[in-house]
Amino acid sequence: MMSVVLETLFDHGTQVARNYGDLAKILALHGNILGALRRRDPRAARAAMTRHMRVSRKENTRLNPRSEGVRRKNAKGTTALP
Repeated sequence: MMSVVLETLFDHGTQVARNYGDLAKILALHGNILGALRRRDPRAARAAMTRHMRVSRKENTRLNPRSEGVRRKNAKGTTALP
């Protein structure tokens, strides 16, 4: 089971590296999230994660226009981003 999860994550990471031109931007977005978590700053962590999700959605839509407007629901049954 873990090998399937790890393989999927590796494949996703490979796809990201192939598709996204600005890996430094992706690294910075993740670094902002990690920094907020390390500081135990929930407000900053939420803001950093929201920014990351917006940038990711925009990039995913650019790469796959059919995904535009698709909203994923969170555990509460509501969309994560407006």
